[in-house]
Amino acid sequence: INGLFDNDPSISVIPIPREPFQIGEECIYSGWGDIDDNGNVPDILQWSTGTLLSHDSCRRFSDIHRSYELCFLHNHYQSAIHD
Repeated sequence: INGLFDNDPSISVIPIPREPFQIGEECIYSGWGDIDDNGNVPDILQWSTGTLLSHDSCRRFSDIHRSYELCFLHNHYQSAIHD
């Protein structure tokens, strides 16, 4: 990673977890995916907190869920699916 990022105090690398997240665990997640049902995407990185759901639980909220995606129950909104 050395040399791949500018020396800028506003940019940093985040650590990758050493162990998988557990179902029911509270997580912080982020991304640039759709922010509404019309397919609009943000210009600024979005983030939220939520509880990690099992694949079976997620299928109750959405039929779009894929095996490689993580599904969260927002603490303030509806469920969210993330690649």
